[in-house]
Amino acid sequence: SGTATVQQHHDNNEQRRNLGTISGVYLPSLQSILGVILFLRLTHVTSQAGVAYTTLLLLISTASTLLTWSSLSAIVTNGDIKSGGPYYIISRTLGVDIGCSLGLLYYIGNTLSGSLFVLGAVEAVQHSIRGYYARWGYGFSGHIFPYDVQITSLAIVAAMTGSIHVGGGRYVTLLSHLFFGITALSILFMFLGCIFFIAGWHTGSLQQYDRSFHENIWSRYEPDPYTGVLPDIYSCLALIYPSVTGLLSGMAKIDQLKNPRKSIPQGMFWAIVTSSAIYLMVTWLFGMSISNRTLKVDKFVTASVSFPHELLVRIGVVMTCFGLVLGTLATAPALIAAVAADEVLPFLSFLRPRYEGDKTRALWFTSVIIGLATLPGSLDHIAPFLTIFYLLMYSGVNAATCISGYVRPPGFRPTFRYFHWSVSFVGFVWCMGLAFLISWMGAFSSLLSFLLIGAYIKKSRRLAATGMKWGTLGSAVRYNIVSSALNSLAKSAGAVPTEVTLSMSEEGRQMKINHSSEDVSVLSSNVGVGVTDITPEEVTHLHSTNADFHAKNWRP
Repeated sequence: SGTATVQQHHDNNEQRRNLGTISGVYLPSLQSILGVILFLRLTHVTSQAGVAYTTLLLLISTASTLLTWSSLSAIVTNGDIKSGGPYYIISRTLGVDIGCSLGLLYYIGNTLSGSLFVLGAVEAVQHSIRGYYARWGYGFSGHIFPYDVQITSLAIVAAMTGSIHVGGGRYVTLLSHLFFGITALSILFMFLGCIFFIAGWHTGSLQQYDRSFHENIWSRYEPDPYTGVLPDIYSCLALIYPSVTGLLSGMAKIDQLKNPRKSIPQGMFWAIVTSSAIYLMVTWLFGMSISNRTLKVDKFVTASVSFPHELLVRIGVVMTCFGLVLGTLATAPALIAAVAADEVLPFLSFLRPRYEGDKTRALWFTSVIIGLATLPGSLDHIAPFLTIFYLLMYSGVNAATCISGYVRPPGFRPTFRYFHWSVSFVGFVWCMGLAFLISWMGAFSSLLSFLLIGAYIKKSRRLAATGMKWGTLGSAVRYNIVSSALNSLAKSAGAVPTEVTLSMSEEGRQMKINHSSEDVSVLSSNVGVGVTDITPEEVTHLHSTNADFHAKNWRP
């Protein structure tokens, strides 16, 4: 029967919701944050900017994620959440205009992260080969043949995409804990190696003269020995910021959480705290014990000094990058397919799923973007763009929740105790300021693209064809202005007018309220196309004696 079918569906959903805070949110978020920047770039940034300024950059980056965490926690605690990833939750909470624009920013940032992980795996192998050749007394540039980095990266993307296409991404979830274990062991081995190096018990592939204390406290900017580019504090910030951009990964399994409204805020918070502590420990431990020249020349010094053997970390980092690439190829296509399925962006209609769970075209489309982004051949070229896209996405989330928190529309009532619209406002200013500090031209052009996408969505939205009823943040602001004005009129002593008229130009309707009686008449001005008369039963009385105006059932 129908009742039995509904009950069975409910039981199946309850069986799926078996993940807690640690396995469902904390570990996925931590795995995404502890990536290639930790192993291949943090020590190099420390050698350039110094321990003091690198610590400052890490704290600034962490502050932006904590402020955004407050806004995201408000979104996930806004009502009962049943399913959907980050895009679904944001778009259903903040409206399609903002949700779709933020979803595209997140998608671009996510795909660029995939390119970063691919290049990280290639560079890890490249530095390892270069290190072995130098140890044997042979010079080696790290390049086997022309454009070897690009060709190898494209081959890795194609192989990973093919594995996802054949396996359907099911084994990615099964192997996620294995990849995280490899990452955790790699971090442990590099910490042990550095501690034993300080104590003089172990040198790895380094020498005794590579040990130097207090040499990297302050900044010592010099041209990169491989690229020849002279960095500054802003380029170091752009390079280090991708290390804190895995925050939204904790929302991917929201339909499998026992209590998402509790698990997501707690899991994301402790993932931020744990990862920040690890990054700070690496900065101080390596920066205060290894010479400045060694940190500049050996970008993979975390493996060179590791214990018990450097190969464990070198292979572990490559495997970690492969796991992160698989995770990106499993989540990013689902995101762009969800955007296409909402049918608000006509140019993405070719990515619309043909049946439930179909992500084939979105998968190969994502792999093409990831492959194209690897063509520059260095993660140093990708990191600034990735940073700007994530900062703009975080700015958009904070701005939307700030407006929603201030306006307080009926559909936005978060229960997160630490949320306040002023915190979101600070987060918006913070993230937007960082984006313009890194590259004002890149931030301006990306912001302009974001606004154009929002205008395009609003212009080309085909709601009448799909029958979907979306709410927007602009509607919430207009609702707040009108309801505040009506409440002020209702509470003013001796100044209540005998008649109040509300005009909705979008629908072409007018509502006329006569205070001398209890009747509410709803008139149609016949301005809009397809507008018909509305019966009084469809509208809740907007006025009663000694009461505020209410519009719970009023449909503008």
